[in-house]
Amino acid sequence: MKKDIKDLKGFNCDFNSYLAGVWEGDGHIDIQIITSPLIKKYNPRFCITTHEKNKPWLMVIKSELNNYGFIRYKKKEHALVLTISNIEGLLLIINKLNGNLKTPKIDKFYDLIDWLNINKNLNIEKLPIDDNLKDNSWLTGFIEADGSFYIRCSEPNLLSNRKKPRISVRLTIEQRMLSPSGKSYELILKEIAKEFNASLTIVTKVNNKQYYCVSFSSQNSTIILKKYLDIHCLSSVKYLDYLNWVDALNIIINKNHLEPTGINAIKHLKGCMNNSRRYFNWDHLKL
Repeated sequence: MKKDIKDLKGFNCDFNSYLAGVWEGDGHIDIQIITSPLIKKYNPRFCITTHEKNKPWLMVIKSELNNYGFIRYKKKEHALVLTISNIEGLLLIINKLNGNLKTPKIDKFYDLIDWLNINKNLNIEKLPIDDNLKDNSWLTGFIEADGSFYIRCSEPNLLSNRKKPRISVRLTIEQRMLSPSGKSYELILKEIAKEFNASLTIVTKVNNKQYYCVSFSSQNSTIILKKYLDIHCLSSVKYLDYLNWVDALNIIINKNHLEPTGINAIKHLKGCMNNSRRYFNWDHLKL
């Protein structure tokens, strides 16, 4: 029986660290700066942005957060934004994220704690950055926000006398160079690369902006990543791309990727993921 979106719920991961990774990758906090006593004061806004195709996933996140906030649609960007601004919801967010953050974005989170302590007469403690990567689901959430799974299957190049197709899989995580407070993301991205035997480079986009890029492309790094994600599972539409990616990885590991059947299978897997995906199954969001 097909599940209704409103009935989907549940994540196969440590939700607090997972949510921290999602927010540090694709979230922000807006705090109003008062320049005049005549300006109406608004609560801070905690936001998470995702692609419109992730609506069931975002609705489950909202459910996990006691249904605080609202989801708005940004038509031009094909994006959805979950926004929480009521005090009870903000306190729940702090309870879940405090002590689970790993990037310089923690400064903005501390600003939220300061706002609540000052304006609501509270005494919330600011917990430090967590340096544990492999034993929780933070990286899973970070991949949900900033990671992309790819399968390469290029035809032989007659000009270079290459007779065999080039077949490989990789995951990339791209992140801007600096946080909103002007601090570098290099330290945490270096740590990810080190822990998973991946590589860290700087890439330049067409807008001439530079980004850090962690690349899981060697067989060793992709196998380490697979072992991690099999325990700390993805839940957004990227989980579906991950399944294709893993199938292609297994064909490569079994050394069948240069056989006709293996090549055809990998071409099929590549052709129905990412922007080419037309079928979406949310059964992994457990009841």
